[in-house]
Amino acid sequence: MRRMAWRALGMGLALMAGIAIGSDAQAQSSVESFYKGKTINMVVGYTSGGGFDIYARLLGRHMGRYIPGAPSFVTQNMPGAGGMKSGQYLYSIAPKDGLTLATFGRGVVMAPVFGHEAIDATKFTWIGSMTADVTVCLSRYTSQIKTWSDVMTKQYIVGGDGATNYTDMFARMIKNVFKADVKLVTGYPGGSEIRLAMERGEIDGTCGVSYESYKNTYGDNLRESKVNILVQTAVKSDPRLAGVPRIIDSITDPEQLQTVKLILGPDMARPFAAPPEIPADRKTALRTAFDKVMLDAELLAEAKKLNVNIDPTPGAEIDKMIGELYATSPTIVEKAKAAIAE
Repeated sequence: MRRMAWRALGMGLALMAGIAIGSDAQAQSSVESFYKGKTINMVVGYTSGGGFDIYARLLGRHMGRYIPGAPSFVTQNMPGAGGMKSGQYLYSIAPKDGLTLATFGRGVVMAPVFGHEAIDATKFTWIGSMTADVTVCLSRYTSQIKTWSDVMTKQYIVGGDGATNYTDMFARMIKNVFKADVKLVTGYPGGSEIRLAMERGEIDGTCGVSYESYKNTYGDNLRESKVNILVQTAVKSDPRLAGVPRIIDSITDPEQLQTVKLILGPDMARPFAAPPEIPADRKTALRTAFDKVMLDAELLAEAKKLNVNIDPTPGAEIDKMIGELYATSPTIVEKAKAAIAE
């Protein structure tokens, strides 16, 4: 259904392009003059080789063709604090000229709701998200933790990569809301390092992991049954995970359900944003280019080879989702803050 909607969007974009005159043409000329010969810096909030890095480099190889002036892209990895380092850079330091984009996890978006950081995610210039995704908790096959029921009855030692990232937030939520014996070992630079810690037996597993990303990056572990998928930490269920419970399935209290849904956050897995307050014509150009490249045959063919899913969300829709989340009632916000407290 979403793919059909995007094809319709593509037809609409083509029609709009055919009738662009007057001020629209002048704006495009201005944007083209600015971007011609320039390079856009793509900041990835995590280490090289992970899911965010793969999607960012894929986008960077194709999006420039759809931006007037055809700028090139260069990727810069900026790991730290579960993606928050890159979020703070984009919010406060990066030039507001449309030459910087960044991608980071939903935890960065949700952290301000819980009072952790001086970032207002409604002010980012949201360009779009390349896919929606389900996150999961998992464990190494050698661990005593093999099912969600085991999490409720045995100690579950998990790895995390920052207080504001979902690895840490979800671990604390399971401990505080479900009263599970969860021990969080945090401070790993990224998902690759957490995986290595699992293989060395330092930890049982981790939570808040993108299923799509893990499948694409470490699919051999899934095929060889070297990991256990314990629970889906998402509101929407992934049909590929039939038989794996959603974390909300065991909640009966309506207020608690609202609280956990808030923590789970918005349905965007690979979002891209520019700094706040970039020029309006460049914002329009970047959003339009993103919408077009999501329909690009070359990008889709490469995505298929990389075995990554493309299920995009436009920037305007992200604005709406985040606005609604930031408008959540203070009572639920306070309960959610308590649920992820250390």
